[in-house]
Amino acid sequence: MLISSLPHMLLEIFAFCLWMVALDRFNKWIRYKISRKKQTNTKLFYEFKLILISYVKYVIPLIVIAAFTETYVADWISHILS
Repeated sequence: MLISSLPHMLLEIFAFCLWMVALDRFNKWIRYKISRKKQTNTKLFYEFKLILISYVKYVIPLIVIAAFTETYVADWISHILS
């Protein structure tokens, strides 16, 4: 059972790691904006738009692929192993 869910788990963890990287960039932008250590001329809407673009472009397709592997590949692997 654990081996059959491994592909799904790895893809989903990778997708959430990519999402955390995008949120970390946004967090750094907020910290620089508050502390004024670095000149940031960008607006909040622009930064938020970049995060949403990376979410739609990278994270959602990986989650869809992970759902596909959870539904079909996990059954196929468990059928082979049994």
